[in-house]
Amino acid sequence: MYKIKPINQIWPNIELPECMYNMKTVVNLKLEESAEYPNINISMNEIDSLAGRQEKLLIQLEQFKKQLQDIRSGLNICSKPAQPSTSDSQASRSALPQIHDTVKKPIDTQHLNQLVVNANPKYIPYCLLALKKLWHDRLTLIIKFHTHSSVKQLGEDVKNFMNKVMSLESRMDIPTLQITLIWHSDVSLNTELIATPASYAPLQGEVTLLRYLTRVGPNEFNYEANVNTATEVDSILDLCYLLLNTTETKERLKHIRLLNTYLGKQQLYGGKSVSLADVAVSSTVQQGNLNDLTPALKSWLQRVSPLLGY
Repeated sequence: MYKIKPINQIWPNIELPECMYNMKTVVNLKLEESAEYPNINISMNEIDSLAGRQEKLLIQLEQFKKQLQDIRSGLNICSKPAQPSTSDSQASRSALPQIHDTVKKPIDTQHLNQLVVNANPKYIPYCLLALKKLWHDRLTLIIKFHTHSSVKQLGEDVKNFMNKVMSLESRMDIPTLQITLIWHSDVSLNTELIATPASYAPLQGEVTLLRYLTRVGPNEFNYEANVNTATEVDSILDLCYLLLNTTETKERLKHIRLLNTYLGKQQLYGGKSVSLADVAVSSTVQQGNLNDLTPALKSWLQRVSPLLGY
């Protein structure tokens, strides 16, 4: 092929000012002329030395790998990774601590600040009714109702919900938490929690409301205190949020199947006692009017509804 002269000189001669500090070259380059590149013929001793060290390391790693294989064969360790089984997951689920077995601690009243909840009348936050019933001997939820001007008329289901809440006993000899529930038509299907009314920074979603209440409420309902249950309950709460915000039938059925998997063969999500997951899933089912539940979830809903006051 026809060779052309390089446009740019690869190793230009640069005149350095004498005021600069001269440093020793990291790589020792010996420039000699060659036939193809008249100005370059490099011999890099440092790179050759580095290649030698790399080769030595590779040999040592190969020897170390052989030693590990000999140790594995001597201990008769299976090389295949462990595969989770259904029985294992059921066993771990049944071994989770129950609410009635948890040591009940006094409630820290300094965190019981007044809360404001904005809810759309079409999506009733049934979790408030459930927690008021479940916490009747630990924390009294004093729930007051207000109707925003955007709501022309409250439906019978909303009136029935309010009557059930007000019919529950409110003890004054235990810590109390005041909650103002405002029916607001401009609120989306996601209930809003305002933990600091002065700043008005709403937190979206009923599951967010549940997470907040369990942190300030009775410790036996705080699922985050147990590492074994935190991830599972968080996944169930996320599924509740997705299920309520999903419009596609295929996606909704997928979320329902996952909730059915988490329930398994248990009577309740909490095993022998009602847990936060039972409250979240039941409220979501009530709000969404879901008719495509699995037989196991339908049986579960019949068992849990009387326990939560629905």
